[in-house]
Amino acid sequence: MYTFVYKSYIEVYDTSTAMGRMFITIVATIAEWESANLGERVRLDQIEKARQSEWSTPAPYGCRKNNQKRLEVNPDEIEVVKLIAHKIKECYSFQQLLMYM
Repeated sequence: MYTFVYKSYIEVYDTSTAMGRMFITIVATIAEWESANLGERVRLDQIEKARQSEWSTPAPYGCRKNNQKRLEVNPDEIEVVKLIAHKIKECYSFQQLLMYM
């Protein structure tokens, strides 16, 4: 059985000892917690923006964001969106739609 041993000459990490392995485990656990915590905060912020009818990401094709960060129709792109929707209703596959466009 092979055991990975990490020793650093400029830092205090040494996984050949029980204390070093515990330290690495604690640091990894804190990093995992911070990553999950950040994800939760981002998700809650997105939910709040949606509750306030704000659009937090770039506007989808056919729309644009106004000064209040709300979506509105982009008249320069909406005809293309309508054409795509019409072709999908005609049972065009994505490949057929790509070739048509």
